[in-house]
Amino acid sequence: MTKKNDNYMKSLIFYMLVAFLPLYSLASNDIQAKIDSADTAFSQGNYLGALNMYEKLLDEGNYSEISLYRMAFLNEQMQNFPAAIFCLKRISQEYGGKHLQEKIVQLMQKNGSASYLTDELWTGYFLFWHRWSWLIWTIFISSGLALAAFFFLKMQNQKKYFKIAALVSGPVFAIFSIVLFVHLFFAPRRAVILNPTAYYSAPAYSAEFRLYGFSTGETVNIINKKDIWRQVRAGEKIFWVPEFVLKEL
Repeated sequence: MTKKNDNYMKSLIFYMLVAFLPLYSLASNDIQAKIDSADTAFSQGNYLGALNMYEKLLDEGNYSEISLYRMAFLNEQMQNFPAAIFCLKRISQEYGGKHLQEKIVQLMQKNGSASYLTDELWTGYFLFWHRWSWLIWTIFISSGLALAAFFFLKMQNQKKYFKIAALVSGPVFAIFSIVLFVHLFFAPRRAVILNPTAYYSAPAYSAEFRLYGFSTGETVNIINKKDIWRQVRAGEKIFWVPEFVLKEL
């Protein structure tokens, strides 16, 4: 690459960054304005309006522990117990709170649940992942870059340095690659059943496959999918439910 082309690439990258930063700032300001509007509506007693705004923010991936608590409270007051359970489950999974389990059981009972099948073994795992995923990704990327430096230094015959890079980065990169692989491909996707449904032994609306009605508010692990169907696990039970009755955590 000539010096002229090199300068051109540097200028292009600079102007792209300059153009991107204002757009990022505008997007952040827009999100904060929506959050402020929802908070103002809640503080002024416009609970239905606040709930609608919080729900839209949640669907966009913009929420906090406080907004989830408020949504849980408002949904409980409106006797929308499955939605309240979903919010408390999200809090438990991402922010912690063993004290919430008793409240969730109470809401399940208010909702008329005849059985409580939820398996809580994965809650601690997802809480750990939510808190420390940034560190796991940082170590993974850093060790990968160090491994790339190892090959570069090896090509440059810098034996002393590439041995250090290889000894440190190689095993770390391998371990964290396995950790990320397990999380991405083996950790279950969790969901709460928000709408009344029967559950089925096969992915089809057929009387021969139809089993008992399933309680709303139940938390399940999604283990398979086919068309509009999701195969889920709750406790020791595995069955199929329509996709639209689920809301993923």
